[in-house]
Amino acid sequence: MTKQELANAVADTAGITKSFAKDLVDIVIAELAEGIKNQKNDERTYMPGLGIFTKQVRSARTGRNPKTGEAVEIGEKIVTKFKSSI
Repeated sequence: MTKQELANAVADTAGITKSFAKDLVDIVIAELAEGIKNQKNDERTYMPGLGIFTKQVRSARTGRNPKTGEAVEIGEKIVTKFKSSI
């Protein structure tokens, strides 16, 4: 399902305009992303009926270039993990 399809479904279910539903979907996604972004290490964002979002640090490691086989350093980065409750 795309964001537009979700907005259309919200509009049909709630009996509101599609543009208003799109704005609502955009706000919910933006707030969810902001909540995940501002998480501390042990916090999680729980959406009942959807799942749990957590932010984790993926440590630096050595990878390989698949074409040449040359070793490549991959830096530390922050990733979002999702566990579905469905």
